[in-house]
Amino acid sequence: MAETKKTKKVAEEKATTTKKTTTTKTTTAKAEVKSTPKTTAKKAAKKTLRVTLIRSTIGCKPNQVKTIKALGLNKINSHNDLVDNAAIRGMIFTVKHLVRVEEI
Repeated sequence: MAETKKTKKVAEEKATTTKKTTTTKTTTAKAEVKSTPKTTAKKAAKKTLRVTLIRSTIGCKPNQVKTIKALGLNKINSHNDLVDNAAIRGMIFTVKHLVRVEEI
């Protein structure tokens, strides 16, 4: 009986040591993977567009008037600096005859 108790203790010790080593390896690997994408995202510079209203919205379609308001333009010669992305480009295309666009 004494031999079986010793073998059980040895088997339990081996099981606990293998569990500890596997958990430490996975946590360090996860930390390395998470840190790399965040650092590259901060370094990327975003382009901006300066949109200036050069013509009046009187007589325009209602969706064009709403687009001008959504771009942050109120009066003629008012301008707004916006991030260059697909949504803003689509809005500018809708009212391209009313605005002037410059890259900053």
